[in-house]
Amino acid sequence: AAKTRLVHCGSTVSCQREHPGFGRVSQGPFAAYLREESSFLPKLYECALEAGVPVDSDEMSVFSRFTFLRARQLGALGESELAWKALELSKRSGTYNQKFHWPVQVLAKAIGWKATGKICELHDSLLKR
Repeated sequence: AAKTRLVHCGSTVSCQREHPGFGRVSQGPFAAYLREESSFLPKLYECALEAGVPVDSDEMSVFSRFTFLRARQLGALGESELAWKALELSKRSGTYNQKFHWPVQVLAKAIGWKATGKICELHDSLLKR
């Protein structure tokens, strides 16, 4: 909001304390966290653009890959609308290899986001072995 420039300073600049309590998204179910985060990601993207982070930067590529992951996870939860938004954000936010977007998009249109997300979760778990 203040149009400050982003910099890397190489040292700790803040400390964070967790205060557990009812209603804290970070302490609750992961599904609630994903839903909440889905409204934050577009704002984060807009702030990065305002700060002058180039769309072709490594940081935006990481962000694009991350939002693509979130789209698949939201899809697996059955959050179709949020999954579509995350997929579109991933597509426009960076130069992450977008050949991966197309099959997921086609599959989601054909069989729905929930099934697509579950297939992607299975695929990801098999790759980790």
